[in-house]
Amino acid sequence: MLRLLLGAAEALYFVAGFAALADLAPVGRAGEALSFNSLALYFGVATGPLIGQVLLGWAGFNLVWVCVAFLAVVAAVLAARVPETLVRSEIARSPSPLIHRAALLPGLGLFTGVAGTSGFLAFAALHATEVGFQAWSVVLMVYGTVVVSCRLLFATLPDRLPPMRLAAAGLAACTLGLGLAAAVPAAWSLLVGSAVLAVGVAFLTPAVFAVIFTLVPRHATLGR
Repeated sequence: MLRLLLGAAEALYFVAGFAALADLAPVGRAGEALSFNSLALYFGVATGPLIGQVLLGWAGFNLVWVCVAFLAVVAAVLAARVPETLVRSEIARSPSPLIHRAALLPGLGLFTGVAGTSGFLAFAALHATEVGFQAWSVVLMVYGTVVVSCRLLFATLPDRLPPMRLAAAGLAACTLGLGLAAAVPAAWSLLVGSAVLAVGVAFLTPAVFAVIFTLVPRHATLGR
């Protein structure tokens, strides 16, 4: 039940965040805006597991959950201070559809990438210990660090290259990284596979949203 509640809250938060991004991103720079927008997320992915593993070894799961709850409260307080970003004059007179048809194909591509990445995030730590790599948090640190680095160094790439081709290349990298981590049961392959997967993820989401923000009218993006 707790996991369902956390998942629902996470979904609402990200939808609201993407809606705000659609309001604020300059025309033709949606990919760059999303690249910078998600830095905090992947910085958390890179550092959170390492902190959690240290806390777990120090005082067990109770301390881990207390710290997680504290960070969630801090995040909620900070999010509550974010002002409304929607400019009312941009709303169309006619209501927008709940799901815009132009977003279906790129959204399906994003879904496949997110589905594979979710499996990696869920089982990377377990797989690491299975292959004898006890510092399992390092796997996620490598993954998050590579994503953050790529999105900082190549933030404008999704707006300068054909975004659908970049998204396809991102999906290919995700497939290669996951395949390497799964096919070779060793610590090195898990680390290299996580890095290759991270490169794919770094470009996949900004490229897909660059496509969506181009195809879907601004007032209709993400239901606004």
